[in-house]
Amino acid sequence: MLNDQNATEYAFKNYGGYEAAACAILYHATGDRKYLEKSYRYMIHLVNFCKIAENSRLLPEWYLYGRLCGLFAYDMLYNDLTEAQRKAFIVPLLKHLQFMRKP
Repeated sequence: MLNDQNATEYAFKNYGGYEAAACAILYHATGDRKYLEKSYRYMIHLVNFCKIAENSRLLPEWYLYGRLCGLFAYDMLYNDLTEAQRKAFIVPLLKHLQFMRKP
C-alpha cells in the first residue's frame, strides 16, 4: 500500500470511476464510439477494483465519488450498451454495495 492509508484507492493510479464518467461525457459530446468502448473498459476496471477492495477487507475509497461516477457513466451509456455489458457492470456493483452494507 502507498501512503500508509487504509483505503484501496491509494494502491492504484486510477480505479475507473472518474475516467468512465469523463469518457461517457466525451462519447455523448462527440458520438465517437471509441469513447463508449473506453468508458466501458473503465467501468469494468471499477468493478475489478471493488472486488479487490472486498478481498482486502479495505474501503475502496474514502468517499464514494468514484463509484458514483461509474454509476453515472452506466446511466449515460445504458442505451448503447448490450444486455451482457449492462449485467457485467451492474450486477457485481450491486453485490459490492450489498457487501459494503454488511461486510
